[in-house]
Amino acid sequence: MATRKKKSPPPVTWLRRLRQRLTSRMACFVWGAIFGNAILSQPIQPLNLILEPPENMLSAASRQWLDALRAGIRSLSTTFTGTAVQVLREQATELLPAAAPPAPPPTTQGEFAACADQFPAQRPLQVSAISMQWAPLALCSDAFAVLYSGLTKTPMVVVEKLSRSRLLQAAGIARNDQFYADSRIPQAWRATLSDYQSSGFDRGHLSAAANQPSQAAMAQSFALSNMVPQDPTHNRKLWNVTPQPYP
Repeated sequence: MATRKKKSPPPVTWLRRLRQRLTSRMACFVWGAIFGNAILSQPIQPLNLILEPPENMLSAASRQWLDALRAGIRSLSTTFTGTAVQVLREQATELLPAAAPPAPPPTTQGEFAACADQFPAQRPLQVSAISMQWAPLALCSDAFAVLYSGLTKTPMVVVEKLSRSRLLQAAGIARNDQFYADSRIPQAWRATLSDYQSSGFDRGHLSAAANQPSQAAMAQSFALSNMVPQDPTHNRKLWNVTPQPYP
């Protein structure tokens, strides 16, 4: 006589859902234990493991990273045409940030030919000798020269030739305080006013405004290509030395 196989009862649906929910929440708990609360929006509470959706327990930055990861995975899945390794190689440049600025455009400026007189013995720096990873650019102004970096968006070197007669000329020129982005620089390399806004740093002159012998040179000194971020205490006190009058 054949015996009937006993069927196991189906799992209780609500219990299975509770188990899945606890599993996903425990994953968040483990992430918090490994990486610390930096990835979480709030400290782990036992009740949160049951009541809160898992993603609500992550910090905003972690959720943003997770969304970017999902979008990357979706884009890979929709463009899959070969092996996984081939697809990853093709997409790597899009998923990773660029390591350096683009190559510089061709220049006909002759490097520092227009302001060679600012350099000692009129022997200017050779931009071609600077590593291209710095995206170097030669900029001449009326009374100073700037070796600019498109990588840092700041000057690397600023050169000016000071003399007694030049500083006497500069003494009577009013400061205009009109900062501006330097339009001579390609846009991808150019520092802007918004770069300094709410940064806590001053726009610090390297060729000082007080050294400029004409109103035009004074205006040129306020280009952001002549600026580096400076601590306000240094810029406004230690660096701001009142020049002594010349006899």
